[in-house]
Amino acid sequence: MPNWPAPGSAHYHDRAYVMLLVRSLIFILLLSAGVSFALYAYTSQPRFKRYGLAVLKWTLLAAFGFFAVLIVQQMV
Repeated sequence: MPNWPAPGSAHYHDRAYVMLLVRSLIFILLLSAGVSFALYAYTSQPRFKRYGLAVLKWTLLAAFGFFAVLIVQQMV
């Protein structure tokens, strides 16, 4: 069994900041995809749709990774 840091220690807060950074990254990616789809709806240029779909793909991969880490933390 791994030796996880106690909830009040400095190392625990370092891990919390990393998870906050990942959540912020996922939010920024979703915002970017939303702006891209809005630009596509406004201009009808297919490059915005392609960019939005690519960003959405990476957002989903980041979100699945984030949730996988949360599940593994709960299992251990």
